[in-house]
Amino acid sequence: MAGDGFLVPPGRSRGGERRFLGDPLRMLVEGADTGGAFTAVELVHERGFSTPWHVHRNEDEALYVLDGELVVICGEERWEAGPGGFVHLPRSVPHGLKVVSESARILALCVPSGFEHFARDVADLRIGEETAHQLADIAGKYGVQVLGPLPER
Repeated sequence: MAGDGFLVPPGRSRGGERRFLGDPLRMLVEGADTGGAFTAVELVHERGFSTPWHVHRNEDEALYVLDGELVVICGEERWEAGPGGFVHLPRSVPHGLKVVSESARILALCVPSGFEHFARDVADLRIGEETAHQLADIAGKYGVQVLGPLPER
């Protein structure tokens, strides 16, 4: 229940394991677990994975890098984030990321919840030119606007 505290033991999840854009995702907690307060997921991406340049209208996003190295672009800023790095990506500010190490493991928090629904719809979709319109259409249903490829900065 959302009003009760709980523990998610290491290696477990309340929302199951699935794919996110073809890569592993562990749905640690969903909105149903937190009374809609937030969604927490663990993501694993390989070198070269890059999100499109996009903007969330409904939620703030926070990333905590567990392993690996990312380049994150938020508005006009460009950051390199490694293990222990924390990145705040406020709603309505365009952003994206790219994995620059062999792989990266990331804890992502979305506030308020809702990301879990988008994640389900794009589970097996791979990012690429052939899927760009499909990804943009799905994202739009959840208040995420895809603006194009991640800018080089």
